[in-house]
Amino acid sequence: MTFKSVIRLIQNEGRKLLAYRLDFFINYLVAVVFHFLMAYVIWKYIFDVNQYSDIRGMSLKEVLFYYFFANNLAKISQGEGLSAISNEIYLGGLNKFITYPTNFFIYKYITYLTHSFIYSFQGIFLLGVFYLIFGSLPIDIWTLPYLFVAILFSCTLYFLMNAILECIAFWVDAVWSLTITLRMLSNFFNGALIPLVFFPGEMKAFILKTPFACMIHFPTMLVQGKLTTTEIFTYFTLSLLYICLMVVVLRFVWNRGSRVYTGVGI
Repeated sequence: MTFKSVIRLIQNEGRKLLAYRLDFFINYLVAVVFHFLMAYVIWKYIFDVNQYSDIRGMSLKEVLFYYFFANNLAKISQGEGLSAISNEIYLGGLNKFITYPTNFFIYKYITYLTHSFIYSFQGIFLLGVFYLIFGSLPIDIWTLPYLFVAILFSCTLYFLMNAILECIAFWVDAVWSLTITLRMLSNFFNGALIPLVFFPGEMKAFILKTPFACMIHFPTMLVQGKLTTTEIFTYFTLSLLYICLMVVVLRFVWNRGSRVYTGVGI
């Protein structure tokens, strides 16, 4: 794809998303605000009843910011691209990518990142709301350059995971349940529902070595300045390794699946 075609694709996707802007904004805001309010009620009670000043090195404000940022990031990285690939297979839409000289996955990846990019603007707005309510943001501004790369890796990891599962559509009639399961498991193991620092020791040690930890836990702890230079380097290295591994797996599944593709949909 040429640079001009990439820009045109981003513009078209942006227009499609914003055409239903009310639904788009409400969908985002309700999900993030609901999870934050639920976390606020639970953790405020835990801190107040037990008179904790911090839990495992995190104050109440840091815990609340963790949930606020993590749920924003989960929305950004997971997007709304559910079934975007499998539907092309089921409905025969893959034909146009075979006919025209456009790489299917580059097209879908750019579309995916466009969704994430637009969601990120809403996230910035909500960070402003958090600042107005709590008076400060518990972030380390020196980590922001690394944060952008970490978020890009987070989006890429989830896109590849989801793409691999959706390519199973070449052989089965429905993959929707698989993508929903991935989203549920991802939200648990990446720290979006419960910060990984609160997990039991051995379980935490195992999860921190999986790609899930690189998706939400890493960027959220990074922006709060909770990671050492060694840990940051380790997470970036793990992210790159898992991205490379998933690209290999995706190519294998795609090559095998494209051989049985009939081009007529179902």
